[in-house]
Amino acid sequence: LGKLNEMHLRYDRYRNVIGPKAFKEQAVEASGLIYDLGPHLLDQVISLFGKPISYHKILGKNRVGTAVDDYFSIQLSYPNSVFVFVTSSMLVVDPQAAFVLHGVNGSFIKQRADIQEEQLLAGMKLTDKGYGIELAGKEGLLTTIDADGNKTEETIPSELGSYLPLFEAAYLALTNQKPYPVTREDVLTQLEILES
Repeated sequence: LGKLNEMHLRYDRYRNVIGPKAFKEQAVEASGLIYDLGPHLLDQVISLFGKPISYHKILGKNRVGTAVDDYFSIQLSYPNSVFVFVTSSMLVVDPQAAFVLHGVNGSFIKQRADIQEEQLLAGMKLTDKGYGIELAGKEGLLTTIDADGNKTEETIPSELGSYLPLFEAAYLALTNQKPYPVTREDVLTQLEILES
């Protein structure tokens, strides 16, 4: 991609009906979509880029009768004119690409394809064959351009997904005093953005 200019992360759903889960749907502290899906997206951004120079957050209530935000968008600015956009909505019928990156020499576009949660809910174990393997057709698309203006497209499959290293890191942090991959500073940065 060359120098990265912008990255868009989306986590969308279509749920036009107010659900029964109080922590998601009632106007209590730390409720709404920003606290439900925002941490997942912000964790990715902060682990890649660190604390932003600045950020701007927009919250929206679009479903009839909702008491909490069901839409958010956050723009984060980083050094060297790198801009990151994090967006989530409960009213997206046709899912948009979850990962869009644009650099000086190309773009990368990918749908959300992590099936681990779905597999676990279906009774699959982390050690089962086929666990964490994305479905065919969910590969990312890398488009690059050379100095002569020639475009090249290449499909890029995801690496094998696995929650296991995260569980192992938590175990090691609790039993052997090993550092956890997510730092206190990263968590505080995320909380600052969520609560702003």
